[in-house]
Amino acid sequence: MKKSILFLLLFVALGLMAQQNMTFKGVEIDGPVDKFVEQLEAEDFVSMSQENGVVVMKGDFAGYSDCEIAVISSEDDGVVDIVGVMFHEREEWPIIEEDYNRLKEFLTVKYGRPYPVIEEFQGRTFDENKIKFGFLTSDRCKWISIFEMDRGRIELFMQQTGENKAAVILKYYDYKNTDVNPSSIINDL
Repeated sequence: MKKSILFLLLFVALGLMAQQNMTFKGVEIDGPVDKFVEQLEAEDFVSMSQENGVVVMKGDFAGYSDCEIAVISSEDDGVVDIVGVMFHEREEWPIIEEDYNRLKEFLTVKYGRPYPVIEEFQGRTFDENKIKFGFLTSDRCKWISIFEMDRGRIELFMQQTGENKAAVILKYYDYKNTDVNPSSIINDL
């Protein structure tokens, strides 16, 4: 009995060690961009355009339909290192805040509490939703939660997308393939 439990624990540990990249929809953020895009197309995402190492796709994600997905690869080697999701554009504060809080709640369940969390209007507090949305669409509001893991980082934030429009953005950074790997920085110090 003890041997089978030890074997099972060893098997799980080896499986976790083998997967050293972040994942998006269960697909490792790694390898050539064409292969990664092909795997997402198998998940019913549709390629819309490709330019300068960025492939833009559309598809359903996290309960939202028609999200824009940006698959970003390194210009040096063509390896995927960042995947971004832009959710629906919004024109009102309560709706975008609901999108953000819903996604933050689910990410917290999966990855633990985010740190840091910055949710502020240039040091001010407002009660009126119209003023809040005005601050967001004029870049006078910072709303971001960061989920840090050994393999990478996930950033959830709100961003202006057009005149009087904003969206929640979700970015997955894979440390193995990007220059933002904290372990390599720590090793240098």
